[in-house]
This record gives sequence, structure tokens and C-alpha cells, in this order.
Amino acid sequence: MNQVVEATTSGNYFVEITSPQGCSELYSIGIENTCPGVLFVPNSFTPDQDGINDYWYVSGDRIYQFEVRLYDRWGEVFFESNDANFKWVGQRRDGSFYVEPGVYPYLIKVKFYDPKGLIGEEQLIRGFVTVVR
Repeated sequence: MNQVVEATTSGNYFVEITSPQGCSELYSIGIENTCPGVLFVPNSFTPDQDGINDYWYVSGDRIYQFEVRLYDRWGEVFFESNDANFKWVGQRRDGSFYVEPGVYPYLIKVKFYDPKGLIGEEQLIRGFVTVVR
């Protein structure tokens, strides 16, 4: 018989194993979540106010420090945020008008912390987001 237990949180887990003859043994193991921080960055969105996929955002785990910049085709920054919970609906920095449909490069600078609270090195994430209208 093969049984699997999914450890969803850090802590001590106990298992009791019993043989067909009735002999049993208790075992324990400590599980510590040492996974690195993660960041999910979508590659497109449709800001058409239909309530579905109307803004571009990132989501992640263990984010300590965050910065995102979006560039136009001339390499000028037209949107930036230091808030990892930002929601971009396609507006320019001053919010006066919206960008045209197209592909826009971004640069994200992020630092993660580990389960022990130690802060890691800054990571640069480059990519493109497509605005579909």
C-alpha cells in the first residue's frame, strides 16, 4: 500500500506504520518551507472594461522590494510603480490618455525574502506585455 500526504505548511508531521502482524512504529519529520520567492507576470491583457482581464498586474510570494517600469518604442518610461500590488489599465504616467494596442517592454526589479527573513539579491526581470483593445 502506498499513501501520500501533502505537507501544506511548515511543521512537524507524524506517521504511524503498522505491519500486517500488528506491529507499529511512529515516525516524525520536520518540514520547512525553503522555496524561493516567486513572481508571476502575465504577458497580455485586454483593457476594454468588460470585467475580464482588464488590467495588467503581477503576483508573487515573499516580495520584499519591488519596482516595475514600462517603456514606449523610443525607450522612454511611461509608467512605473514601486507597489507590487499595482494594477495598470493601460494609462500613461499622468493618466491623461491610454497607450495604443501593441507590445511594450518592461523591466522589473525585485528582491525576495526567505522563510527566515533573509533578503536576497536584486533580480532583474525583463519581458513584454501586449495590450489588446
